[in-house]
Amino acid sequence: MAVVDAGTPKANAAIEEWTKKAEASGLDALRDVGMQVYVNTPEEQAQFAELIRPVYEKTVGPDIAKMFVPEVSTWLPAVVMGK
Repeated sequence: MAVVDAGTPKANAAIEEWTKKAEASGLDALRDVGMQVYVNTPEEQAQFAELIRPVYEKTVGPDIAKMFVPEVSTWLPAVVMGK
């Protein structure tokens, strides 16, 4: 069990990095074929996070929801804007 616990942060970081790259390349592919991609403002992202939090809390529990919802609002702009 300790081996799995020790490897979890590294695996999570690798998955997060892969997800960012996959999302960015997917959005670029859509733009390349002429699709217009709307990027939410930070205010819109915050509003969405507040609206969706109760759904996540009901589905996965408040502790996990608190970890996930802010995380998305921090990396999503960078993915969409290519930063």
